[in-house]
Amino acid sequence: MKLVLISTVGNQAYVFASNRLREAVGASYLLQELTTTQVEEVCGGLGAAVLQKSSGSTLVRVPDAATARVVIEKVTTAALRRAPGLQVLGVYVDLAAEEPSAAEVRTAFRAWHRHAGATAGASVRFQRLPAVASCRSTDLPAQAWHSDTGPRRDGSYPSGEEPQPLSAEAIAKRAARPAATARFARLLTADEIGGDLGLIAIDELFERADSVAVIHADANRLGRIFENAGDVLPTLPESIGERTTGELSRQVQQVATESFQWATQQLAEQVGASKGLPVVPLVIGGDDLTVLIDGRFALAFSREYLQAFDQHAAAQPLLTAVAHAVTGRRSVTACAGVAVVKPHFPFSAAYGLADELCRNAKVLAAAHPGTHGLDVHVLLDSTLTDLAAIRAGYLVEHEGRHVELTARPYLLAAAPGVSVPDGRDWAEVEPRIRTLRRAPAGLDGGVVTRSQLHALRGEVRTDPARARRRITDLHRRCATELDRELLAAIGAGPSGSADDGSAAGLLDALELAPFADVGATP
Repeated sequence: MKLVLISTVGNQAYVFASNRLREAVGASYLLQELTTTQVEEVCGGLGAAVLQKSSGSTLVRVPDAATARVVIEKVTTAALRRAPGLQVLGVYVDLAAEEPSAAEVRTAFRAWHRHAGATAGASVRFQRLPAVASCRSTDLPAQAWHSDTGPRRDGSYPSGEEPQPLSAEAIAKRAARPAATARFARLLTADEIGGDLGLIAIDELFERADSVAVIHADANRLGRIFENAGDVLPTLPESIGERTTGELSRQVQQVATESFQWATQQLAEQVGASKGLPVVPLVIGGDDLTVLIDGRFALAFSREYLQAFDQHAAAQPLLTAVAHAVTGRRSVTACAGVAVVKPHFPFSAAYGLADELCRNAKVLAAAHPGTHGLDVHVLLDSTLTDLAAIRAGYLVEHEGRHVELTARPYLLAAAPGVSVPDGRDWAEVEPRIRTLRRAPAGLDGGVVTRSQLHALRGEVRTDPARARRRITDLHRRCATELDRELLAAIGAGPSGSADDGSAAGLLDALELAPFADVGATP
């Protein structure tokens, strides 16, 4: 027997090759289809079995080398035809038993990486000789003049839909967008979530929202779990049910799907409507989730997704058992990165920041097993650097010492009794943020207003002494119960210093308050 690994090269570069969201939606759909559904269709009738599948890579068991070559040829040919610009490669290695061991899986991935390193990239397919027009979406050569809609009876096109030169890659992504939209619609009409929920169109979201957020979430230690699954599965009791990597892969996908459905259902309750929810799913594959959402609901949606993830994972017996055997813990947790930007900020750059934030949250979560990680950044201007440079801006010198003005990333306990470091517990910070969201726009018998909080937010970073004087003055003049609640939410006492000795929670609460809608539930 042989073990076939089929995987894609440069997933992010392919999905986010342009700032056209309609292309990103179609690209993520094509990537998933070609490495899951397409592989399953090819395997039918060949005596091959899909062992593990996710958006981007698939493991297949085949009887011999000839069948392995047929599977790889058919899948890669389909990729060339259906998704120009997407590079799909396949390798095969020897397999001793029906379920691959951890060593055999590692051997397959090492072989694949060697093959990928020796293979020319997809960009060599698109040469510029003879000279051709440039694609309006990417830096590739254009294949044709293309419009996503047909002309009117008089031959004219709707505004913004006029034909434009587009590459084969961009055209294929746009053509896949309706199928991707239909797939997401099916997720939101499932009986389990109790109704028919509709999503907002991308263009309408941009018109309606003052800010948008890119949320990228990913499970913790899942690569390690799958890498060692082959060794663990035979040791599990038969009472657990089907013990295969294919079933394990299916359960992971189900957890991600159900967590997304739950978070979307909670969003519907917060918004107060069942149609046109302000969220656009871009990637739901394996344990990966990427969505675009109205910035006001970004924090609540992220928290709901993370909390639902381990709860739904706990309902999957095989995933729980394998996770416990590999990591020593039965909870399967996840991390999320949230990049809040202006509506027309380059999407690919915003996604890159969200991905960095997610990876940063994973570092902290790895040090505290049993926790979810959540990292957030609000980009207030058009300048974007890497996350390390951004966070360096939160280090200030005050009274001869360096003070860190942010406690991000934060952690969420996946179960009661899980230890979370002081100042990093999102369950303690989020209520303060939601309280600050209630600050009035103007004076109405109180003194703590949005303008006062906005001024305080700037002073904490640039003039800490002035910030202390402002807080002291607000404490002296506070006149209403809401004033007192807002000052308590800031976390600073009458002397102007933070009650917990840290300015980090104070600035985080002030910066994130506009993005914790008051409709969110704890």
